[in-house]
Formats: sequence, structure tokens, C-alpha cells
Amino acid sequence: IRGKILGLNHPDYATSISNLASLHRIMNDYEKAETLFIQAKNIREVVFGINSYMYAASLNNLALLYEKMGQYIKAEAFYIQTAEIWKKTVTKNHPDYATCINNLAGLYKTIGQYEKSESLYLESIAIRKNILGETNLDYSASLNNLASLYNKLNQFSKAEILYRQSIEISKKVLGTKNVDYAMGINNLAGVLENGGKNIDAEQLYIEALEINKEIFGLSHIETAVVMNNLAAFYQKTGNYTMAESLLKKALEIKKNK
Repeated sequence: IRGKILGLNHPDYATSISNLASLHRIMNDYEKAETLFIQAKNIREVVFGINSYMYAASLNNLALLYEKMGQYIKAEAFYIQTAEIWKKTVTKNHPDYATCINNLAGLYKTIGQYEKSESLYLESIAIRKNILGETNLDYSASLNNLASLYNKLNQFSKAEILYRQSIEISKKVLGTKNVDYAMGINNLAGVLENGGKNIDAEQLYIEALEINKEIFGLSHIETAVVMNNLAAFYQKTGNYTMAESLLKKALEIKKNK
């Protein structure tokens, strides 16, 4: 409808095809997503120019797509372009800029450029703290992301502190019976396990499993994931009977999906 009424070079038409591209990205239909994202980018380039916020938004969409496709060099280039444009158009102290560098930090973590990743995560955290406040879920997500990096680097004390901060925010904003909180304590359990704090780790894995059971039910794949984590913990600590029981339940859930 927008194409017929407004024309194929209208920004609202570009928005529509960009939304459709996002759907194809979620569905893992990367070829269609890429075609539509590029089409939207080209329209926005003509209408708004290459230094505009909307053009950068298209670059960011392509960066997310290429990262998902494993084309990291392309993804990095588009993230950097997006960040540079948004730095000029909305300034560095803006949630969208913070989101972009947070995504770029995640890319660097994936490809093993850990110093760059840490630097960008810290910058994103500072911006979100300043702009959004310390009880904001995006700020909490940034803390969680940096904690994940420190866990990967075996810096368990740093990771634990950040995970606990993130969990406290989730608890204040959403309560304890929600997916974010359950995921947070599951992540913290993993760090505690890696740091040799097995008793605390076990309690958190069990709590995360109970929350997932309550939210998703006993036969949901998310419940199976936490079951599998707890089973792996029991296997590592020599409790093979419990490990076997949980693995069988998790396998049964996954088999039926």
C-alpha cells in the first residue's frame, strides 16, 4: 500500500521493507533480509543523506544481520560507520549510540578482540548509567554483557560483582519471577561454579530451574536448558545420579520439540 500510494523511494516505504527485513532476519532467511535492508538503506541514502540518523539505522540493521551470518568483517565495518554517524547526529551521550557500541563490543568478544570489547562495554555502561540511570534494564544488560566477558577471561571476581549488580536491578524492576532474573542467577551460578563456589552455585541453579518451571512449565525448551546446566554442574562435582536424572528429563523435553 505504501509503495503504491507514496512511491518506492519514500522513507515510510523504506521503513516498511526494513521491518520486513527484520522479520526475515529473525526467521534466518538471510538472503531476503539482506536484499530488503540494502534496499531500505539505498532509499534513506537518497532521501536523508549518508550522514543522517536514519541512514545509520540501516547500516546498524545490516551490521546485526552480518554478525548473525558470521560475516564479522562486514559487521564490524557497518557498526563502526553507524557509531561514527550517530556520534555526530545524536552525540555520544545517547542510548542508541550506547546500543551500537554495546553490539560492537559483543562482536569483538566473539572474535577474540577482548581489549576492544572491554573498552566498548565500559563506555556503553557509562553512557547508559548517565542517561538511563542505575535501575534501567538496558544498563543492567550492559553490566551483564561485561560480566560475560570477564567470565570468558577467567576474571571471576569481576564477573561476579557485575552479575550481582545486574541481578539486583532485575529484581527491583521486574521481581524474581521473570525470565531476566532467572537468566541472571543462572549466569551468576556459572561464574560461582567456575570460581569454585559450588554450594552457592548449586542453590542458584536450582532457583533458576524452579523459576523457569513456573514461567514456562516442565516441558519447555528454556526449562530444559537450565536443567542441562544443573546436570552439567552435578556431573562436574561427581553427583552422577542427579546429573543422569536431569539429563534424561532435558533430553525428553528436547526430543518432543
